[in-house]
Amino acid sequence: RFAWTCDPKNGLPWSAILGAVVLLLVACSLDPLLRMNGTPPGPSFARARAERLTKLAEPADLVVTFSYDRAYLAYYLDRSGFRAHVRSFPGSLDQHIGWVDTLADLAPDAMAVLAQDARECVNTIDDVHRRGGTVWLLPDSLDSLDRGAREPIHGVLRNALRSSGYRVRPIDEPLLICRVESATP
Repeated sequence: RFAWTCDPKNGLPWSAILGAVVLLLVACSLDPLLRMNGTPPGPSFARARAERLTKLAEPADLVVTFSYDRAYLAYYLDRSGFRAHVRSFPGSLDQHIGWVDTLADLAPDAMAVLAQDARECVNTIDDVHRRGGTVWLLPDSLDSLDRGAREPIHGVLRNALRSSGYRVRPIDEPLLICRVESATP
């Protein structure tokens, strides 16, 4: 007759069972680390963008991001000691960490708000250029996957830039980093 008890005189002690469970948990948690062979995963898109911007931008510069990318980018920029100002378009995205409601942004009353936001953004860009700073435009990272879903929204700012005499020139295409330049020297 065999009885499972936790009495050390009659069966397995609790410490042996607990030790086996802890050993099993440690072995399971080490498996992913051992499969990496000491090589950490490659940098994320946002981290790579932040590293590149840290090398390009000066404190007087402005970075304008589309859609939800600001939250991810800001984390890595803060860690790198980045000093330039970062602004989202639409500007309302600066108030939260990342949801995007394309249908709401395309509603007729929202388009008027977007047009006003684009004018304010262009005014800020004018100020940055007057002070000798550079403006960096970061298209939405989803643009490379889903061309067109938010393009009408981004187009509001692109049209405002064009009508104000600016052009957008790609600087680093894989990382979707562009410079906003005056069309007239």
